[in-house]
Amino acid sequence: MDAQHELGIYRHLVFSDGTFNRRFELVTWPMHLSICGDMGTYVFCRCEDMFTFFRRSTLEINADYWSEKLESGVATQFSRARVVKWMREQRDTLKAYKRPARKAILEQMRYVVEGLDEHGESEVRRAIDGICDPDGDPVFYDMFDVSFSEYTSRFLWCLFAIVWGIGQYDVFCSLRVANDCTS
Repeated sequence: MDAQHELGIYRHLVFSDGTFNRRFELVTWPMHLSICGDMGTYVFCRCEDMFTFFRRSTLEINADYWSEKLESGVATQFSRARVVKWMREQRDTLKAYKRPARKAILEQMRYVVEGLDEHGESEVRRAIDGICDPDGDPVFYDMFDVSFSEYTSRFLWCLFAIVWGIGQYDVFCSLRVANDCTS
């Protein structure tokens, strides 16, 4: 760790083993924390000293809550696996339909799943909205609550790096205080 700047909650810390592999920087100023490096750049905003917000006694993260405080950076991406999982879960809801109708709906769902590699989230959502029973009525409603996204591995890596980096900084500060007391 290289503390390039420290003045209260104004900090610029660089974490590196001397290479650019897994190198990252933590920069704080009032109400903000930025992490940047080869895993991406993210800016969070929540409280006066963001180290207090992210500080943990163990290497654990809270991706759901912390992503709500994200001001800049991409935390999630469309997940085809989440679509497939959701489709499988919906099969049970189709039991209300008679066999021929259920078979027709399942065929439409199969068509959506087969096209996943060619389409993005908006096209997939339109295709799901277009799944109808034999009478032409939509099968799936309230799709606004359904998420087909998952956190990116880069975002999760950066969250762990923030917690780890703050822990390293705290050790550095406690050693500096101990050395100042013995001088």
